[in-house]
Amino acid sequence: MNNCFMNSKLRPENQNLIHNIKNLRLYRGFSQNYVASKIEVSQNGYSKIEMGHAQLTLVRLFQIAEVLQAGAVELLVLTPNELLISVVERDHPERIKFSDFQ
Repeated sequence: MNNCFMNSKLRPENQNLIHNIKNLRLYRGFSQNYVASKIEVSQNGYSKIEMGHAQLTLVRLFQIAEVLQAGAVELLVLTPNELLISVVERDHPERIKFSDFQ
């Protein structure tokens, strides 16, 4: 069984995954080097994951999700905007929720 999510031609759902990983890393204030060291790959190797130029296994996805303090399913299924809203609401539960305005 092939457990790779990415190849040289990214499908739209994989593009969301890549954007989610990068956006959440930036939101958390983490460098590529920091995340790479936590998942035990080189910074260059991690950069290739964020660019969609490297295969992302389920194991690696779960490692990245743990470092970024998110669920792997969130990274996979939510749009970048949905993920950001979810993370901000979870990180700051004392604030008004975005859903209160819908």
